[in-house]
Amino acid sequence: MGLGEIGGSGLLWLIAHQTIVYSQGHPDRSRLNAVLMGGMFIGRANGTGVGRQALALLGWQGACGLAVRLWSGARD
Repeated sequence: MGLGEIGGSGLLWLIAHQTIVYSQGHPDRSRLNAVLMGGMFIGRANGTGVGRQALALLGWQGACGLAVRLWSGARD
C-alpha cells in the first residue's frame, strides 16, 4: 500500500459521490452538491483538529500510528 492509494481512495470516493449527485435532476443537484461539499469541509476540518491534538499529545510517531489505525479501521 503506497501513499497514492491512501489519497487516491479519497479521490475515488469524491468522484463516485459526485457522479451520484450529478445524475439527479437540476433542482436536487445543487442542494446535494452543497451538502456533499459542506460535509467534506466539516469532516476535513475535524480531521485537522484531531491531527493537531494527536501531534501535540503523542508526537510525530504517535500521530502517524493513530492515523494508520484510524485509516485501517475505516476500510474494514
